[in-house]
Parts: sequence; C-alpha cells; structure tokens
Amino acid sequence: MAPDAELKVVAAGGKLTSVVIKAKDGTQISGALSPAADVWTSSPQTLPFGQTFTAQAFAVDREGVSTSASTTFKVRNADLVSANISPGENAVVGVGMPIVVRFSRAPSDQAAVQSALSVSSTPAVEGAWGWVSDSEVHWRPKNYWPAGTDVTVRASLGDLSIGNDQTGSTSVSRSFRIGKATVLKVGIDTHQMTVTSGGSVVRTIPITTGKERFTTRSGIKVIMSKERSRIMDSVTVDIPSGSSEAYRLKVEYAMRLTNSGEFIHAAPWSVGAQGRRNVSHGCTGMSMSNASWIYDFAKVGDPVEYTGSLKPMTLTNGYGDWNLSWKSWGKRSAAV
Repeated sequence: MAPDAELKVVAAGGKLTSVVIKAKDGTQISGALSPAADVWTSSPQTLPFGQTFTAQAFAVDREGVSTSASTTFKVRNADLVSANISPGENAVVGVGMPIVVRFSRAPSDQAAVQSALSVSSTPAVEGAWGWVSDSEVHWRPKNYWPAGTDVTVRASLGDLSIGNDQTGSTSVSRSFRIGKATVLKVGIDTHQMTVTSGGSVVRTIPITTGKERFTTRSGIKVIMSKERSRIMDSVTVDIPSGSSEAYRLKVEYAMRLTNSGEFIHAAPWSVGAQGRRNVSHGCTGMSMSNASWIYDFAKVGDPVEYTGSLKPMTLTNGYGDWNLSWKSWGKRSAAV
C-alpha cells in the first residue's frame, strides 16, 4: 500500500461504532465516521514506509447485534536513494578535481538532496554544487583548489525524506587532500605539452594529437584515471572493424581525459611526428620516456588545458566542469 493512500472501512447493513488502526510501535491512523456512521475514512496523512498496521472495526447490525473484524496490511517500502562519493577516502588528487556524487537513482527532489550535501575544507574554499545529470552532482571550486587543501564532503541522506516515495539510504562522508599544483597545457596547433608545478615550468614535451577527422577537443579536461597499460580498440570509438583507420593495440602509461576516449599515453610509433604534426585518432601521444615521466609526475585530478582546435570540450564528456563560467556553473545548482 502507498504511504499516502486513503483508507476506508465500510459497514454493510449496519453502523460502525469504532475503528482502530495502529502499528506495533503505537503509531495510529486517525480518521472520522460519516454522518450515517456506515463509513470510516482516514485523515490525510503520510504513513511510515515499511510499517505493518492492524485494523480493527467494531459495528452493530440493524438488530443491534455487535460484531467486529480485523485485518493487517503493510505500507510498501520506500525507494532508497544512496550516494557514492569520489574522490575516495584519503585520496590525494589534483587541483582540478571536482567532488562527484553519484546517486543510485535520480532523486525526485534535487533541492532536498542537495541541501543534505556539505563540503568543508582547510583552508576554506569558495565553490558550488552543479547538477550534470539527473543522478549526478558535482561540487567545483570557483578557481582551482589551493595545493595542500584538506577536504571533507558529507552526504547526510540517512532517513532523508526526498519525496515521490523516495527516502535516503545511509549517510556517507569522504575526506581527501589536494596535492601539488600540477597543470598540463597542451597546444594542439603547436604540438607541445608544457608541464607546470606550482606555477613553474618543469618540462616541455613534444606531442601529437588528433589528425583531420579525429580532432582533439580544446578546453579544460581533468585526468580521470591512470592505467599502466590498456588495450585500445577502435570499435569503442565508432571506428568500424576493417576500416583503414581501425586499430587494436596495447598502449603504455595511459591517463584518461574524456568518456569518449581521449587519453594521454605513450605512442612510440609516432615519435617522428611528435612536435611536428598531428597524426593520432584524438589521443595525446608522446615518446615512451616522456610518457613514463608524466605518468609518474601527474595524478588523477590534474587539469589539462587544451588550446588550438575548434572542437570544444563538453560538460559531461568526462570532468568538463571547468569549461563553464562561474556564473553558468552556479545556474546548475538545484538551490537556484
């Protein structure tokens, strides 16, 4: 039974004298008799999810003979909404890392859920929540995090009434730290990557990016994950098997930047083009030695700023939060 269902008890051919509906914990459902005392109707109220009630009705028939009846019923269980938070506990991430909260199902009331989320940091950092889908919300600082910031995020969902038969599952929290301020700057048109730490250039790396028809996106990307090696198959990026552009190969030192398949990785087969022209299918390739170095130096959450192409990075193709102005980001809050 739904928690907001209206209950009726009817005395066929007689009159009700009393109706009592309550749960084991004493929760009682109120209601009123009709003028003819032949129908009892519950008052508007919301019953607890998952609760079992016992209903007892007492009545007299036309001859004045008393009778009674009882039954039990259960209010259906709520649709639970749980939260998964990243970065993980005690992680050390880069200055571009957004806080990502993914929900087990789309909350029916985003504002109610957002009000149960909080971020605290030392030092204090200005930031805001922004919804990137019906079931995912990010918290992004106004500017890149200061290096060394300690952050705690809490999702206080335990027993939270969300609406539309949803309730929060359990409360969760995560604490993490912002590491050194590493920023990678990639010139798609200059074929160079400049690596900075704390604002100082530490290395310039010749690279190659996407060739014609496979243009690498301009904009701010964030390192999403790191894999020492991975198999890359062109069918996963909509290049059909058997095409002249098809490939399947093992790459080393892979760092994901987009959901659509842009990575930074070693590309020893294109060393001759690196620093000179773009020959890849959209990834950023470099020599094995440079790829090994940047893999060890960079971390998840480091921003990678691309310039030099007309193809833009988008909000949901990875952690695209930084491609929105602060004003535009604020409009994605459910509290607006």
